[in-house]
Amino acid sequence: MYATADGGTVVCAETQSADGDVSFNHGITDVWVAKLDDGGTLEWERSFGGTDGDYVSGVVQNSAGGYYVSGYTQSNDGDVAGNHGGVYDAWVFRLDVQGNLLWQRTMGGTDRDVFFGLTEDHDGGVICTGYSASVDGDLPGNNGGGDLWVVDLDSTGSLQWQDNYGHVSNDGARCITRSAGGGYLVAGSTYGPNGTDGGLWILGLDSVGSNAWETSIGGRGGEEAMDLIIDSNDDLVVTGWASGGDGDLSGNHGLADAWTVKLTLNYATLTGTAFMDGDSDGLQDVSEAGLVNYPVRNVASGLSYYTDQDGAFRVVAVDTGLATIAPLPAPYYSFAPSSHTAVFPTLTQQIDSLNHFAMQADGAFNDLGISLTPVGVFRHL
Repeated sequence: MYATADGGTVVCAETQSADGDVSFNHGITDVWVAKLDDGGTLEWERSFGGTDGDYVSGVVQNSAGGYYVSGYTQSNDGDVAGNHGGVYDAWVFRLDVQGNLLWQRTMGGTDRDVFFGLTEDHDGGVICTGYSASVDGDLPGNNGGGDLWVVDLDSTGSLQWQDNYGHVSNDGARCITRSAGGGYLVAGSTYGPNGTDGGLWILGLDSVGSNAWETSIGGRGGEEAMDLIIDSNDDLVVTGWASGGDGDLSGNHGLADAWTVKLTLNYATLTGTAFMDGDSDGLQDVSEAGLVNYPVRNVASGLSYYTDQDGAFRVVAVDTGLATIAPLPAPYYSFAPSSHTAVFPTLTQQIDSLNHFAMQADGAFNDLGISLTPVGVFRHL
């Protein structure tokens, strides 16, 4: 459901009907979009789909007065074209002011790919988010299990950019919104770098999908974001569900509770790279790889942030003044330096960069080999 510029409402749902208020059905389940005026009177309704199952996740009005609709489909006929033959293809289409179909696009591969949320992008196109499990077709790759997936299309349906984000297990998103500076905020869920630390997952992306920052919030139960807004104080409010009562949660009433989280978008960060310094010179040479999924901790808050596939990290400063970061200690190794400190007089979107950590061996290591030589004939007892 979305409030329209004329004071009315546009709603979307799934339907198997072809009577009453529903004028047509293509087969099995259709996507149904209906426009109501400010008094709730039906102005128009349309069904979209093919002869298989078609499912909807959201609708928004665009700046031209029409609508973008997202979901997923198993069809490859009727209103649907270009299905890749997997379990589901992600599906997005554009309608004009009267609900007539202007264009549609399916995206995916030979596995399960869906769009769960959408918003108009900064240029009048549409940006969708969801879940991808494919490693072929339109997908650029997969990080393990299912990935959180973001796709940006222009107003004609042409691909602007896409990327998938995730760890070794299942990750996905339900909602996305525009942020300041041409970027986007995405929220969903993750099982973390080791595949067992689940949590509500929030990503800040720039205008072309580069991951500017990310954070996960939760406990030992399951958590997932379902919607997000930026409020009048420019803070991020995320709503969803949570089933735990530890970690970042308290007061669970049993099974899964509704859960609302508020985060400030006024933050500062310390960035850098953690790498294996083989020659112990404090500089990252071409042959020296970054440490992947290695924790770097904000000493004051106790929160850890993990390095990416190149060893890069972003640690958020949650208070003004001194902010100190340090990597987690490792047996037989030390980091040079052992910590970095920055000073932030105000909490705005400041970045203190070049906070690199070189992992160096504590002395030389020798493998111990032992050989046994029998002095007589072995006997079997």
